[in-house]
Amino acid sequence: MCGITGVVSINPIDRAAVEKITLMLAHRGPDAQAVYLTPEQTVALGHRRLSIIDLRDAANQPMHSPTGRYTLVFNGEIYNYEILKKELQARGTVFKTTSDTEVLLAAYEAWGKEALNRLEGMFALAIYDHRNRSLFLARDRVGKKPLYYYQSQNLFVFASEPKAILAYPACKPKINTQALLNFLQLGYIPEPLTAWQNIHKLPAACWGVVTEPGKIQINSYWSINGQVNYDVEEDEIAVTNRLSELLSNAVKKRLRSDVPLGALLSGGTDSSVVCALANEHLKGKLKTFNIAFTDAQFNESKYAERVARVLGTDHHTFSLTAPEAVGYMHKYLGHFDEPFADTSAIPTLMVSEKTRQQVTVALTGDGGDELFLGYGSYRWAERIATWQWAGKAMAPLLSKMPRAFSKAGQMLQANSPQEIFTIEQGFFTNTEMQKLSIASYSPFQFLHPANSKAPAERQALFDFNYYLPDDLLVKVDRASMYYGLECRCPLLDHEVAAYAFALPMQYKMRGRVQKYLLKKLLERYLPHELVHRPKWGFGVPLESWLRTDLAYLIEEYLNSEIVNRYALVHAKEVNKLVTRFNTGESGLYHRIWVLIALHFWLTQHAR
Repeated sequence: MCGITGVVSINPIDRAAVEKITLMLAHRGPDAQAVYLTPEQTVALGHRRLSIIDLRDAANQPMHSPTGRYTLVFNGEIYNYEILKKELQARGTVFKTTSDTEVLLAAYEAWGKEALNRLEGMFALAIYDHRNRSLFLARDRVGKKPLYYYQSQNLFVFASEPKAILAYPACKPKINTQALLNFLQLGYIPEPLTAWQNIHKLPAACWGVVTEPGKIQINSYWSINGQVNYDVEEDEIAVTNRLSELLSNAVKKRLRSDVPLGALLSGGTDSSVVCALANEHLKGKLKTFNIAFTDAQFNESKYAERVARVLGTDHHTFSLTAPEAVGYMHKYLGHFDEPFADTSAIPTLMVSEKTRQQVTVALTGDGGDELFLGYGSYRWAERIATWQWAGKAMAPLLSKMPRAFSKAGQMLQANSPQEIFTIEQGFFTNTEMQKLSIASYSPFQFLHPANSKAPAERQALFDFNYYLPDDLLVKVDRASMYYGLECRCPLLDHEVAAYAFALPMQYKMRGRVQKYLLKKLLERYLPHELVHRPKWGFGVPLESWLRTDLAYLIEEYLNSEIVNRYALVHAKEVNKLVTRFNTGESGLYHRIWVLIALHFWLTQHAR
């Protein structure tokens, strides 16, 4: 894991400026820093290294190809690099290191952009072609590793995080009002948008070529949408065995490390499956880590500890109190660069900090809900589709009832899957956004078609294409890399993901059981009562905190002076919401929080 930066400019580049922006990513790579500047001083590449594979200086970046044609910086891990290395050696390639970086560079020299289809891993990379004077950029299929870029007429700057771009003297970004309103509705900013008009995210599963500073040509090389084929016809035992084989291989590939490795274990289905398989490969030597809340309603540590005892892992539990959460809250709000409303970043920051004190790499269970229909919203999607025939009659009645029923009424009247998704997932509905926002609001259009007849799977595809790369994986990347911890997600192996989306619905949602097949696999390792316990999200007692330890944030960031100063939303509507919350109305805390996160960000970036 690392941090990468780069500049392409018509004008001569100041090395000190590139050194400065690369240093902004020191938390991502505490082990080394290097910057390369072309002789013409018009292209620069920077790198911060977190050493995981081949710890020698010879594996440092930027790395140059033996011919001198290509120079590479990359962030991430290539899990099948040893297989690719043997294939390249058969072609005559000679290697000087045991790093995946050198293999990646040789693969690109041998196969060009087609090398992307051979890679298994998580990555964001940049390769400069000295002969053609072009810069090649790419991200992994799921979007585990981030890549942002700024472009103007004479300048192109990229980095792993926006903070590095913002530190480059010639970058003059402007606030993107529509993207901020999208954030207010969704709780994250969907790619390729960012909080700035001229800073963009390179989308997941895409590559881009920069031939001159102000222009980038972007193309996609993979999509999960084409995987929904229902081509799995084996019986349940065969399907479970196939999933076990794929997931076991995915876990095994992610155990390769030259530094200490462990796993995050919540006690839920996803992390338990990953830990069971990892512990099997490591023959009972796996270290596992978990976080406990003092609020019993949100504390599932007892389940993690029971799973750890059954599996026989070396387990460690860390406790998070409300006062401690305040400190992590400010780290989370200030570190993520863009506004971000997912408060599970708070425990993720803490568990990353504590875990990093013992290991450098940690496996996680991220991705299981999207692949195997674990969220409650998927069951809602199926219900709404069933009830929609009665929507015209029921919706007016439901709209006059409390918010949960009101949302159901709006979903019943929705005209498209995209509209249902926005209502179900959004902090505010489209109608509420029109009342709240001062500028005219255009709801984000979810461009990827949902190639599935099942409403739950359509919703899962939306989540995979947007929520996963723009919320969940952003949270994991920023929180873990803040402390120099590399997180690996076996469930998001692209072969596992493709297989999951090709499975018929009956293997994912059967009766009242969600993640059916994943639980059948887990039954091979854990007793029934641990596998089939109620689902707990990795959340925090946010409503309680906003009424006690974090109540000051409402006064500080949602007062009329602050809201009017930035003029994105009507202070009158915000005041109404705050009054309802302060008088004890429940179910409003998420909307209060997204407004706090927005205005905190504005005070830092829109001065």
